Amino acid sequence: MQLQSIRERAQQPARAVSPGLEEMDRFVEQLQESLVHAFDRPEIEGRILAFLNHSNGPTTAGVAAEMRIRPQAAAVHLSELENANRVWSQPSHGSAVTWHISLEGQHYLGQRALEATSIR
Repeated sequence: MQLQSIRERAQQPARAVSPGLEEMDRFVEQLQESLVHAFDRPEIEGRILAFLNHSNGPTTAGVAAEMRIRPQAAAVHLSELENANRVWSQPSHGSAVTWHISLEGQHYLGQRALEATSIR
């Protein structure tokens, strides 16, 4: 009898280890995707660049506090700006990094300023 119950258990389909984790991972990816491709992304990233242009290496948390967004959102925007070579990061204390505007970022800000004045 005991052998039979072991066989029955072995033949039952295995339950997913944690189906909630897969769903949560997909949800996080969707949130990051919508965050990065939101219509206001250029505006927020422009504000981040302007802030970095006048600051002395704030951390991700410092950028988030200044922009009044969550640190996770700031990290996504900073990562996108880094991928576009508009900012660069430098390791700081512990796991924190400081952020700095690059020459490409300064050029981008200059172009935006020229476009804003030509529209007026």
